[in-house]
Amino acid sequence: MKAIKVAGIAFGALAVVAVLIGGYLGFVPGVSRVFGSNKPRDLGVELSVPNAYEGAAALGVPSTPTALQAIVDDPASSRLFDAEMTSDQASSMLLIGQDGIPNWPLSLVQIRFAGDGTAEASGIIDSSEAVPFMLSAGVSQANADRVASAIKLAGSMPFYVSGSCAVENNSVSLSLSQVQIGRLNVPGSWYQGNESKGTPYITNLLETNGFVVESLTIADGNVALNGTRPLSSYEPWLKLVSAETPEVN
Repeated sequence: MKAIKVAGIAFGALAVVAVLIGGYLGFVPGVSRVFGSNKPRDLGVELSVPNAYEGAAALGVPSTPTALQAIVDDPASSRLFDAEMTSDQASSMLLIGQDGIPNWPLSLVQIRFAGDGTAEASGIIDSSEAVPFMLSAGVSQANADRVASAIKLAGSMPFYVSGSCAVENNSVSLSLSQVQIGRLNVPGSWYQGNESKGTPYITNLLETNGFVVESLTIADGNVALNGTRPLSSYEPWLKLVSAETPEVN
């Protein structure tokens, strides 16, 4: 009996340690809140409605009834985009429009473009939407389930990723330097040098949704992009359309 009691105490102690470690890494939601590891890394990006409007103006997304009518009157020209956005503008636009993106598995996303042409992103990933989103990109069910199995322990978990990215005629070049799920660093050997295996899925998403990104580059803390888009791409941001202030004579 004594041996069983000692074993029970030892097992209980190990369980407590495992929960504490799991909480610190972000895998146990209740305990993670104590450590703050259930929250995404703060990249110092300002998420705000004014920044979203500035991003919309840069990207040619309508924010007034007049601008929306211009799209109705000339839909062909409205398909073109040629923009440069800051980290604050791009992140705020994504925050405003994320509810309108089908199967979008991310929330509270901050994207920071660095002066050296690299970028980093943080946010929350929802494992319940991760598989449908991957399937929409053309990932097989088996591979989608395999990827999701690494992040479904806590349902929704913080993530962080950094590296460089560029697009030319929908062809994506990606190089990752760091990936974190919760507070756990994913071994670089799992993805470094293998990014090209995943980039065709990004290209597939662009093409099946009617986008042609002729160029996307990151430089001087901004992202510059141009190409053509489907009219349906405006839909997630139609909530930005507000009445114009009448002119005062």
